[in-house]
Amino acid sequence: MFTRVGKILLLLVLLALLAGCGTNSLTTSQQGNFSNIPTGKGNQPEQGTDGKPRPLPDGHRENILVANGITYIGSDDGQIYAFDEQSGRILWQSKQSANFLEAFVDGTIISTDQAGNTIYGLNATNGALLWRQATPDIDHVQTANGVVYVDTGNAAHPAYIYALQAHSGTLLWQHAQGPDGLGTVSVINGRVYDAPLAEAPDGSTGPQTITVLDASDGHALWNITIPTQDGIVRDGITEANGVAYIGTSHGSVYAVRPQTGQIIWHVSQSASSFANQDTVQVTPVVSNGIVFAGSVEHVFAYRAADGRQLWEYSVRTNGGPGFGMQPFVDNGVVYFVSGFPFGSLVAVRASDGTLIWQNQQVSVDPSDLILSDGLLVNLVNTLTAWRTSDGSQVWQRTTDNSAGPPGSGRPVIVSDGIIYVGGEDGVLHAFRLSDGSQLWQYKLPELPVQQPPVYTASITFSKTTTYDQAMQIVGDLGLKTLIICRAAWTPEDSRQSYAGSYTLDVTANTNSAPLWLNRLQATPGVTQAQALEGPVSCPAEIITPGQLRFLPENQAGTYLQVSFASGTLYIKAWESLNALGFRLADPCYEQARARGDKPVWRPMGEEGSFAQTSTLLLATTTLNATTWRQQLQSVAGVKNIQILASGTACNS
Repeated sequence: MFTRVGKILLLLVLLALLAGCGTNSLTTSQQGNFSNIPTGKGNQPEQGTDGKPRPLPDGHRENILVANGITYIGSDDGQIYAFDEQSGRILWQSKQSANFLEAFVDGTIISTDQAGNTIYGLNATNGALLWRQATPDIDHVQTANGVVYVDTGNAAHPAYIYALQAHSGTLLWQHAQGPDGLGTVSVINGRVYDAPLAEAPDGSTGPQTITVLDASDGHALWNITIPTQDGIVRDGITEANGVAYIGTSHGSVYAVRPQTGQIIWHVSQSASSFANQDTVQVTPVVSNGIVFAGSVEHVFAYRAADGRQLWEYSVRTNGGPGFGMQPFVDNGVVYFVSGFPFGSLVAVRASDGTLIWQNQQVSVDPSDLILSDGLLVNLVNTLTAWRTSDGSQVWQRTTDNSAGPPGSGRPVIVSDGIIYVGGEDGVLHAFRLSDGSQLWQYKLPELPVQQPPVYTASITFSKTTTYDQAMQIVGDLGLKTLIICRAAWTPEDSRQSYAGSYTLDVTANTNSAPLWLNRLQATPGVTQAQALEGPVSCPAEIITPGQLRFLPENQAGTYLQVSFASGTLYIKAWESLNALGFRLADPCYEQARARGDKPVWRPMGEEGSFAQTSTLLLATTTLNATTWRQQLQSVAGVKNIQILASGTACNS
């Protein structure tokens, strides 16, 4: 219990602390023209922005389609654009919800909406709507001979294949696939290869039955079952020289008569020991009487006449899988990548697998590599082109595109010697394939979007901003640092990681500055401040006996004042207690806000009062450990710890 004298002394200390707040804190120029009236209510943390709709700075989606010298762009700004592919001159734009471009068929753009529940036909001359068909759960769209084939369904709903007339959207036929979560559909030479793949609850798959349909009317022609030991088929089907070749994730191949389904020959490969073996999607390539296939560990060559294995090349690196990829074959040479994410570009002789050249340690995702005009080109993030003749690098360009693989409707595509890249910044780039030079670019206007509440953020500071300066900025705004993905309690000292990244993750409190994220973005020394939105996927961790636990929410919010030895630096005191999970506190402001008042916010830094009293006014948070009292007593320089009774901090 506090005595009357004790209360008077406590009040004097609080007045000194509050009077000193902000004396060495954010300046008016750093804060900008921001209101200091809190936006939150009760005990809710302050959100970082006003929540008004704004154009996003990044994270945009563009998809690209090229036909007849015109580059069509579908953007998440709700528009479709048409550009002259050589000059970048805009020909027309049309507002359409159907802005995910899939294919071009005889003057009709086939498109879907972002929800993937409707397919559309648009006039390619102006983007006007011609027709629409509701087809829920669209997974993949293909076109052939004026017909649009739509593969739909997921693990929770029955899957269907729909065949629609491209110019009118008229339904020609439909085929029920049953439950299908991972299957694929391939349309080849008047036949539809339906390869559904249903997963059991434990993630396992049984034998896979591939059904082949007549593309004209959807009736079944034949089927073939792929046993579990041969792996699974995803996009692993092609036809060449009157034979259908089916490749599996293990490198097994079936050669089948496409009219009847009769197996001509079949070769099996043993299953990989690696968990990701069934993620590999390799379609057999047929060239000069040889069938090339692959798995997560090898590239194989089989004789097309009878399936006899001619050679194999191991892509395993450092005792691990090489992350098998689609091999490219050109002029008697097979090209592929060995290793991921850092591996080697490899060129071997197609006839016998003899190594021709190997380019060591390139950063490339095998699914985003293409072969075009004598170049191997990586199309994601850093665009890079290597000569097929010797593997030497020809050119390189850095972009912010991070989505692949290439193809119709993707954010990166190659056509007519031009690479088109739709970046996450909303800028469309056109680069010359031969030398990487930029032909043109266009900034797509982005529509404002509603901003969700922001309570956590990642801040990147300039390289001239020290850790102490960064921590003072954070503290002045009433924020505290946090380390994401911790099952058990550990200190939050970020000094070591800051030295390499100049980045701090922070969380807001009830006493944080109104619009604190907007203030951060206007603060000198801050180069970027981005909200941490949505759930964070953290690896599962088990708390073992003896590990410290976090303070429960119903036990957080205790006010306390901690006195330090004379000569202790304010910033060192604040950093040491922030690392334990404490935040700077202003009880009078916070209690007024909790009552529903609108108190005027002031910078929360306590440097001025600390210079007079060597005391910090703090509050516990859910980032503290349950043992915070014992931890405080062991902090260097701490002389006295006083817990403030609930409701007494602002009493006279």
